[in-house]
Amino acid sequence: MDLSLDTSVQYVKGVGPKVANLLKKKQIKTVLDLIQYYPKHYLDYRKARSVNSLGLGEHVSLNVTVVSVKSIRIGRSRKIWTVIVKDSTGAISCKYFRVPYKGYFERLTSGKQVIVEGSVSHYRNRMEFHHPDILEFTEDKKNHVVAIYPEIEGISQKKLQSIIENALLAVKEKLNEYLPTWILNQNNLIKLNEAIFKIHKPDSHADSDFLSKNSIYHDRIKFEEFFWFQLPLLMVRSNIQEAKTKSFDPNHDALSNYIDKLSFKLTNAQMRVLKEIISDLSLEKPMHRLVQGDVGSGKTVVALLSAMQVMSHGYQVAIMAPTEILAEQHFKKAKNLFGNTFNIELLTGNMKKAVRDEKAQTIESGKGLLCIGTHALIQESVKFKKLGLVIVDE
Repeated sequence: MDLSLDTSVQYVKGVGPKVANLLKKKQIKTVLDLIQYYPKHYLDYRKARSVNSLGLGEHVSLNVTVVSVKSIRIGRSRKIWTVIVKDSTGAISCKYFRVPYKGYFERLTSGKQVIVEGSVSHYRNRMEFHHPDILEFTEDKKNHVVAIYPEIEGISQKKLQSIIENALLAVKEKLNEYLPTWILNQNNLIKLNEAIFKIHKPDSHADSDFLSKNSIYHDRIKFEEFFWFQLPLLMVRSNIQEAKTKSFDPNHDALSNYIDKLSFKLTNAQMRVLKEIISDLSLEKPMHRLVQGDVGSGKTVVALLSAMQVMSHGYQVAIMAPTEILAEQHFKKAKNLFGNTFNIELLTGNMKKAVRDEKAQTIESGKGLLCIGTHALIQESVKFKKLGLVIVDE
């Protein structure tokens, strides 16, 4: 069958209905999904380590021989499996608290030469592996760098590598370049089809940058992902800049009064950002701004003073925080700063329904000028009368 990028993954050589269902659990439904299932890391067979050279926390590969495979029962249904392997310098245990896939341990007979790949752990003063990949050793792998993929239950690493390779070979020439040449040249990017192919099938001379996923091939994929993420945001921003909105003339006297009430002096950076926001609010186009700073750098006070500029014109401000604790902290700071000058409402999901309904009515009437809360603020039941500014605390 002639495959295309949107062909069901079921028709890739080596897949079929059963494996396709396992892939779909990872949202891999098409050939394109499959070739975009990128390696989590690479196994460098060129630098196999010895058992006596291992250090705690290292991610390594070993060329070793299976000594034994044992299991002990824990409770009624659980088993812990231990595979002991050795080389000429010593032995080490590989512990498994679940079976990676059916038949995983049955293939590991005593005396079989294998490759163990994983991170070195520590238990009772002894080094061991927890859930490493154990792969069959073949001579042709000695000088290879192999892609290792995130585990998919029911599909062995070898099987996954095989079907991804089959998919790549079937559609490599159909991976069209989406980006214009000037973007590729300006950012020193290689072609998409070359990047995807190399990421899955690295050269035998792959360097340390490649192994740490910082190669030109990985950079192309990273750029691709960020580009398609940013493009719709830029389109939205472009539409926003063309729109018209209410302008809010600066209220310098009120601003000075509230700044004087603070128990600390605003930094130069806070004053600069505040002036920029006030300038934006005075324009007849929407403001779309990110205020960035470390924890405790004073972003909240800048947000509240900006909100005051809008509320002084009788328009509402919504401040949405990610947690109830943070929303309550913002509410207390707002009350301390503004007192009873503005009607401030707190709305969170844990409030009783009757309380939430009452606050929603206050907000809808326009009486609640400063509305602070969690995602409860953006429910369909919450409607604003004259919303002039939205601040999202990320």
